[in-house]
Formats: sequence, C-alpha cells, structure tokens
Amino acid sequence: MTPPASSLTSQQSTRDELLQIITEITAGRPQRDFRPYEVIERMKVRGTKRSVATIRFYLMSYMCAQAPHCRYCDVERIGPGLYRLYNDPRRTR
Repeated sequence: MTPPASSLTSQQSTRDELLQIITEITAGRPQRDFRPYEVIERMKVRGTKRSVATIRFYLMSYMCAQAPHCRYCDVERIGPGLYRLYNDPRRTR
C-alpha cells in the first residue's frame, strides 16, 4: 500500500522522499521548476529524518543530470539555484 502524498515514512529511500516532495512542489507550476530550499523546508515540515546536507547532496549530485557523479539523473539545473524534473513528461519546452 502506498503512503498518502502528505506523509513521509522511514521506509522511503532518500531519493523517493525527494521525488515525492518535488512532484508536489512542481504540480501547479507551468515550468515545473523548484529551488532546493523549497524542498528542504517542505521535508522539515513533514518530519524527515534526513539532514540538510544529505538532501542537498542528493539533489545537487546524485540526482542532477549535470553533476559529474550523477547516479539517477532525475533533475536538471536550469539556472542558479533553480532545478526541474529531468525528462518530466509534464514539462513544456
């Protein structure tokens, strides 16, 4: 059973937790963009166990398509401190 979108569980991976929050943040935005501080603040409100350093590291390294050590390539940097989901089918070009 999938947890409701408004809850974060200790069973979720850091990546899954981030993708859930990013999807919620970008849902009403035409450009589907977000800033890391928005993700961090929302995760704090939700009671994440992840540290700010871990969140930033995942967003800017493991998950960012332009990072040299990208593992997942889930987001792309589109400006200074500005990201969006990479290969997001909802994205407008």
